[in-house]
Amino acid sequence: EGNINALREKESVDHVLKLSCPSTKSFNPFGENAKEALNSCEKHLVQTIKDSLEKTGTFNALVLDTTADKFISSALLKTFISKKGFKNKIHDVLEEEKSIVVS
Repeated sequence: EGNINALREKESVDHVLKLSCPSTKSFNPFGENAKEALNSCEKHLVQTIKDSLEKTGTFNALVLDTTADKFISSALLKTFISKKGFKNKIHDVLEEEKSIVVS
């Protein structure tokens, strides 16, 4: 939360979208429903991003910071290489000549 709040306080930042996945709240990577939970997470992330794009337009930056859950981070990155997500359409999400930051 601290990093998101810090971004929101910046005058140059208009909108911050916090991504989360309800299906990974009590996620067990070794559980029998692990694959379904991750697939559900990917779909949720894609829809959340698409909804935000409709409301606010493309992003100036995508930031994955060290506090991000590793399963959600993995699912988010997969949405950018998956045919179900934004494959080869990063320009639909991120403004031209902008950044993806992974820390």
